[in-house]
Amino acid sequence: MDIGEAVIVPNLPWIIGGGMLLGAAAIVGWIFTTWLRIRNGYPRVKLLTTE
Repeated sequence: MDIGEAVIVPNLPWIIGGGMLLGAAAIVGWIFTTWLRIRNGYPRVKLLTTE
């Protein structure tokens, strides 16, 4: 019996689900940090010249 058939195939839904969960957590974290930056006034757009 191959290791792929014995270990990977039975656990494939858990592996895929774990990857999707990590991706979703990264997206939620990015949205949260962006929301915090906007709420605290970052990024501030400053003009390079005083025209």
